Amino acid sequence: MTRDDRRKLGAHFTPRAYVERLVEQTVIVPLREEWKGVQANIEGATDDRQHTTAVRKAHGFLKKLRSIRVLDPACGTGNFLYVAMEMIIRLQGEVFDMLVELGETDALDVSGVRPHQFLGIEVNPRAVRIASIVLSIGFLQQHYRNHCGHPAEPILPRFDGIEWRDALIEWDGAPDLQSEWRDGAFRSIWPNARPAKWPRADFIVGNPPFVGGAAMRSRLDAGYADALRHCYPQINESADLVMYWWDHAARELTTPGTSLQRFGFVTTNSITQAFQRRVIERWLDSPRPLSLIYAIPDHPWISDVRKRASVRIAMTVAAAGSHEGVRAVYAAGSSTYSAAPSLSEAHGHIHADLSIGVDVTRAKPLAANTDICSPGFKLHGAGFVVSRADFSRLGMGRRHGLAAHVRPYRTGRDLVGTCRDAWVLDFHGLGAEAVRERFPETYQHLLEQVKEVRDDAGHVTGRDANRREVYRDAWWLFGEPRASFRPALKGLRRYIATTETAKHRIFRFLNAEVAPDNTLVCIADQDAATLAILSSRIHGAWCTASGGLLEDRPRYTKSRCFDPFPFPELSDDQRMRLAEAGEALERHRRTVLRDNPDLTLTEVYNVLTAIRSGARLSDQDETIKQRGLVVVLQQLHEVIDRRTADAYGWSADDSDTCIVERLTALNGTRADEEADGRVQWLRPDYQAARPAARLERETLPLPFGAPDGGLNRSLRVFPTDNYEQPLALRAALREVGSPIAALDLA
Repeated sequence: MTRDDRRKLGAHFTPRAYVERLVEQTVIVPLREEWKGVQANIEGATDDRQHTTAVRKAHGFLKKLRSIRVLDPACGTGNFLYVAMEMIIRLQGEVFDMLVELGETDALDVSGVRPHQFLGIEVNPRAVRIASIVLSIGFLQQHYRNHCGHPAEPILPRFDGIEWRDALIEWDGAPDLQSEWRDGAFRSIWPNARPAKWPRADFIVGNPPFVGGAAMRSRLDAGYADALRHCYPQINESADLVMYWWDHAARELTTPGTSLQRFGFVTTNSITQAFQRRVIERWLDSPRPLSLIYAIPDHPWISDVRKRASVRIAMTVAAAGSHEGVRAVYAAGSSTYSAAPSLSEAHGHIHADLSIGVDVTRAKPLAANTDICSPGFKLHGAGFVVSRADFSRLGMGRRHGLAAHVRPYRTGRDLVGTCRDAWVLDFHGLGAEAVRERFPETYQHLLEQVKEVRDDAGHVTGRDANRREVYRDAWWLFGEPRASFRPALKGLRRYIATTETAKHRIFRFLNAEVAPDNTLVCIADQDAATLAILSSRIHGAWCTASGGLLEDRPRYTKSRCFDPFPFPELSDDQRMRLAEAGEALERHRRTVLRDNPDLTLTEVYNVLTAIRSGARLSDQDETIKQRGLVVVLQQLHEVIDRRTADAYGWSADDSDTCIVERLTALNGTRADEEADGRVQWLRPDYQAARPAARLERETLPLPFGAPDGGLNRSLRVFPTDNYEQPLALRAALREVGSPIAALDLA
């Protein structure tokens, strides 16, 4: 497979140390536990002089090893299967040694583990042939290392254990690809697509392809991506491709009568993020649950210690039922760039985010935080972004009113790095005809640079080629204009923003006229007290526990980091003191960047992190410390941390674990209060006036107990908005004050 083919499929060569670690936990650990029990029985039988029983026990375990089936449903050239075979044969050698100790020298002639026990599914036909050869030759190598004679005839039996087919879906005529003539070209089709069936196995282990959910249609065939999502509707479209393997294996593991004992996969470490986590949560919480019994949440991908890849991986091993597990992380002082770093282990129930301890994934979104947080605009067209050099050509200064639609544009990189002179064309609220009539130069620019864009080969790549009708039809508008969030910004002179994915969690104020990119998460609040709380160590600990990682960078996910976060209930004095601290922090950073335009906040916070850890500063770091006034920055953050802790009534010295436990408990308390109608709005002047909030407070004149289900004409129409519906139900249930059947409520 060429490098381009591997990239397209998300296929990666897995280092031997990684394979051994995952195979050990998935396959060998349960077999070795069983072998320990057999050894104890053999010792007991030997002590009781029951030689025949002891021999029978050993032969019974040999028979068990000869019947084991291991499946890799994305086997590539068979790396995982070969290592699994080698490690099981090694365990088999211990059984042979035991039989020799029992005087059974003829046991060495017994047929042992064979290649046909190791099964694979692979979409690449060349890899299928290689995997078959690898297992056959590997078997012979293992045999001659441990035996003097030849293996039983036939020495290399016919081996069909590696199947050439798709592991996730099958279709009429599979595995042959089919096509039909449509829209002037042949297009691939998958008729009657359905989830693929996997062969029976006792263990499943492997490293499925790494392809992000957003990239599936471009990296894979678009029709295949649609067929896959049709076959697995329970998986969110934003979930990574590897989660389809994870979900399939979980279904196999929890099916009644299954032979599967465990499955283990290498995935990217984004498995802890929201869309991946939901797949795991569904199986952890199902009526027939599974448990994570081993997890490494974050591990660098090192195929060669001289070549440090930026990819970060995770490993997960699952078993049916409710069990505690082992969570492994780097041991203190262990090199993160070692092919086999030392790991420290913690025991307990492993949650869907691969954490142990308090389960932050159970935290509920709070009404107090609704309607004021959103990702920034998603453009879906580079032509929306312009520079000052384009102003004259676009009609600035000649077309009345155009200036109101040309806004400063900021991305995540602008927020923490070097700020560019970028502007964006925002015509939200205007129709195409209005744009053409009032701003013809800009209209033509968007027509050419957004709607009708073509690549060098002449293929349409702009909005005209987008599969979503709303994007094609509203081509002069942002793909995601955040229409529901814009009202929250109205009347504000500034708002808070943070980079969605960044090394350091930094919150800053942006002026209200700035248009945020979707790499920013925005909070429509101009209160510096809110900025201070978000910038505190308390909120940072919550973000680290709940937000997940992208490679090695923390990710700020609105639904997990902001929506469930319980802000403290502030007195007037506490709000004033926090606002003073927040303003001081923002003022200090702006001054540093103004006086040192070549410095970035990332560089400044890199040095701050080094100072906090007690690391020795390099000469360059020392220069940044002086120019960036980093010691002053450290003091400002310490003030914020103390005042935020005081607002919660906690100690500023609490550990991160303690902080997360307290915040999770407080989230539960707030959720209960909100269920009773007591909402501590973050921005009551705006949020409490929203339609959903009004609905929450109003009494609904529902006809509970109406005879014969008679229609009460005073009934309020049930809301159509997905958010308002549960609020209406909650208000109705409070009105009743006692349990009620669903039909009576309707």
